[in-house]
Amino acid sequence: MCPLCHVTKYYPYMRGVMYLKHDALVPEVDIMQTYEWFGSGHSAYREVLVSNRLARLVIDQGWKGVALKPIELV
Repeated sequence: MCPLCHVTKYYPYMRGVMYLKHDALVPEVDIMQTYEWFGSGHSAYREVLVSNRLARLVIDQGWKGVALKPIELV
């Protein structure tokens, strides 16, 4: 819990697989943002989640400046 903004912030997810509940995602949406905050202070952020369809487009087109991390649905 951040003492200034009173928001729960989690340690940043840095490597490996991020686990999400299957019912947390909306199948028809290509881009979502997590409700949870990661990091601390002003450097805290919310993860941006993209669908497999959008991730495949990014990889196929070779877009630069985009970093993709794997997630696993549980």
